[in-house]
Amino acid sequence: MSILEQATIAPSRNSQSSLTRLPILILGVAIGFGSTSPLRAGPCATEIDCVRAQVDARIDLDAGNGRTGRESSAAMRHRQPTPSSIPQAERDLGESGVAEVATAELARARSADQAGDRGACQEALAKARLILGGT
Repeated sequence: MSILEQATIAPSRNSQSSLTRLPILILGVAIGFGSTSPLRAGPCATEIDCVRAQVDARIDLDAGNGRTGRESSAAMRHRQPTPSSIPQAERDLGESGVAEVATAELARARSADQAGDRGACQEALAKARLILGGT
């Protein structure tokens, strides 16, 4: 009897252990896909994304039209600006804090959205739009 005939007649120990591992593999894949599902979106997540885009556009507009400041000693030491240092630098230059205030309202909207409070979320979004000059 050839090796090929023996392999087809009697399954090897490796193929049997592979069959017992298959359900474990399927379970592992199912758990992996389940754990990578997107976070549950709140009642006004889509609107938050729209207003976030408006805030980002305002930030870009302000950055393009704004004045320039003197380079700080920290910048000369190759330190990167932080999210809190940028608005502070803008205030020091006398620039409007429109985007900063709108961003704070967006944070409030996100918190309300995560809590499932649609009314508070809508209120914060309305304030953010008003701040940005929209309706």
